[in-house]
Amino acid sequence: MIDVYTLARLNRYTGDDRGYSPRRYAVDDLFAMHRYQSTFDREKEVLSQALSELEVKAVSLADQVFGNQARQQKLQVMHDGSLIVARYELHKRHIRDIQHRLSELQGEISVQRMLNPTMPPKDLEKLLVNLEAEKRDEETAFWKDTVKLRQEMFTGVREYQAMKHRTDILKSLEVEDA
Repeated sequence: MIDVYTLARLNRYTGDDRGYSPRRYAVDDLFAMHRYQSTFDREKEVLSQALSELEVKAVSLADQVFGNQARQQKLQVMHDGSLIVARYELHKRHIRDIQHRLSELQGEISVQRMLNPTMPPKDLEKLLVNLEAEKRDEETAFWKDTVKLRQEMFTGVREYQAMKHRTDILKSLEVEDA
């Protein structure tokens, strides 16, 4: 007999998504735009938006005052997201390469042990330890490389939200006065 928890795990892996829905975050859309583009295409898109002329519309005073700042702040967050995604892709490639070399080396160690069970392959084991250390170093480097970007992105999002809040306040005052 299968309990409810096992059934839920099985459904998740068999494609049956009844009762299981992955959490959806607002930032998912930001990173989804990066999924199918190369690093340079993402940067080109963000930079072209940043360099394009702002459409000046006489919609409201709030849009005239804060519109360009909000646009630039949003583009900065998109740029930071693009940099994080690019570093993550590089990290995945490095880890995949190290993992491939680890698998090959573990296979070679197994063969050596079967051929000569009395003498362990010291040089291969040393290479294995070095590769595992390289993997840990890559994970640490990834964290170090992205921590500043993640902090800047968080700060940018806070500033963008504060600006949107000021815009909404100014818009509400315009409506009341009109």
